[in-house]
Amino acid sequence: QMDDTGLADFASAMLAHCSLVVWDFDLTILRVHAFGEGVLSEDVARRWQADVADLELFRCFVLTALARGTRVGIASFGRAEVILAYLQHIFAGTDAASAFTPENIATPASLGIPGVTDGVSLPNGKPLLLELLCKRANPVIKRSSVLFFDDDANNIDECLGAGFKHSYHCAAGFQRTAVRSLLQASRSAPAQHKRAVCTLT
Repeated sequence: QMDDTGLADFASAMLAHCSLVVWDFDLTILRVHAFGEGVLSEDVARRWQADVADLELFRCFVLTALARGTRVGIASFGRAEVILAYLQHIFAGTDAASAFTPENIATPASLGIPGVTDGVSLPNGKPLLLELLCKRANPVIKRSSVLFFDDDANNIDECLGAGFKHSYHCAAGFQRTAVRSLLQASRSAPAQHKRAVCTLT
């Protein structure tokens, strides 16, 4: 089990060459699919601690990113207001209490496509959401400078194909058990597109 120093060291190594780190939400940050379960904002207070896959790892990554001047964001097909409610509870009382706002939570409704609402899964949707987060930054962030984590292999393949080369498949969510193989994959990945898989160890 990693202590706080080990977690911070891992986060720093993963963030070394990135200007923006983004997570999917359901089944990545959370161990559950909040949208699929119909979770509402008012439900979050009683369940958030049980729902988060690895609270310490996520907090450490965000705090380390902010300390390095790296931006953070969420790219999810879920409901923005529910995601924000979770994040407010996760970071309450920490130095990252205001790290997440509607500006860095990208959901389908954020794209401004007629008829598209939160909860809709779009073809090539994750690259579109990542690109939106890149464009919202000033200066605009390059795709090659984005670090992205998602539990869905198809999303990762689409992001790699779109030039988000630091996209990692966390099949069992963003958890400490995946940390060692994730870092190893990031260090040994070849230049060409290759999906790096977070394997439980």
